[in-house]
Amino acid sequence: MKSMRHKSFFLWFVIAAQFYVYGHFWYRADTTTTDFPAFHAVGLLWKSGAQPYNLENQCRVEKEVNPAQPCLPFAHPPILLPLLALASDDNYVASYWRWTFFTTIVLFLCFIPFYRLSGEPRIAMQSMLFFPAIFGLWMGQDNAIELFAVLWCIYLLTREKDLLAGLVLSLGVVKPQLVLVLAIPLLFSRFKAFLGFSLGVFVLVLFSLALVGVEGLKGILALTFLMSKIQGFGVWPEGMYNTTGILARAGLNHYWSWPIFILGIAFVCFLWRRKGVTLSTFSIGVIVSVFTAPHVHLWDLSLLIIPLLALHPLAPAVGSLLIVSFFPFGLTYWATYTMMLILLFLHLRRTNQTTRHQRLVNTTASSSA
Repeated sequence: MKSMRHKSFFLWFVIAAQFYVYGHFWYRADTTTTDFPAFHAVGLLWKSGAQPYNLENQCRVEKEVNPAQPCLPFAHPPILLPLLALASDDNYVASYWRWTFFTTIVLFLCFIPFYRLSGEPRIAMQSMLFFPAIFGLWMGQDNAIELFAVLWCIYLLTREKDLLAGLVLSLGVVKPQLVLVLAIPLLFSRFKAFLGFSLGVFVLVLFSLALVGVEGLKGILALTFLMSKIQGFGVWPEGMYNTTGILARAGLNHYWSWPIFILGIAFVCFLWRRKGVTLSTFSIGVIVSVFTAPHVHLWDLSLLIIPLLALHPLAPAVGSLLIVSFFPFGLTYWATYTMMLILLFLHLRRTNQTTRHQRLVNTTASSSA
């Protein structure tokens, strides 16, 4: 009993130490070198009545924050605009902290499904401290919203609340390149969940239309097309943790990432159709999404918490340590690819073992009958 208390105290001490280290570096960081200038710009533009999805407008406002920073196009859906407008004003630093306060709250709301999936509050808290998730908060990104949508989706799917799961997953359209790999396969495996996702997306499209009009939606498409070329504008394909990053660092044509992306969706469709949607098969879908989506940076790896936690309660802590420890050696990309490959192999093996066990049970039941 005493050793158990010591172990519990040690785990909470490790969590508290991470809070201190993350908080210390975050508070001292230069907020103007993050991605938030792009978020701040569209918030101010929309609040002033200007077109937020005009690249010239975005770059003009971004340069007022940090003239030395490359202009970063903002093509995220308009559903974020009211929150960004609420957080943003002429005081950039205060705007940054208001926005990150909101995204931190969203990340903390992930504690509930983490706790339900792990059954242990310390593990749930440690999962939330996965380095890419915290790094995304510091960068002013919206990865916490994506994690919230995907995590609550799988939790609700395991509870057979398919329609609600699909509705929650629709919030993941803040990063459509990631959520599509998980949403489309629902059509062939959990139709009610796909229906909920489609309904949610339809409502969000109408909401977006009300916010920015047809011209705004055209602007998003133009910016998305520009960013798909992955040339300039701070997009930095060489820094991506997906197939695009591999191609860019190898000097190859990045357009090959698109057929790989489509093949990834087809693979998950086939897998979920054959094996159903379980924690392991959903984890495989997350891994495929992160690896094949055309635009994936370090903060987008926060979705890997799900396959890590599904494998072992302490796996998110190990994964976080692996990513951080390889930074000084410039091997973080390959460490991450190795981690994803191992996770894919282990979850595929677990899925096959479950299938074989189920067949054995069915055969035994048939023989007894």
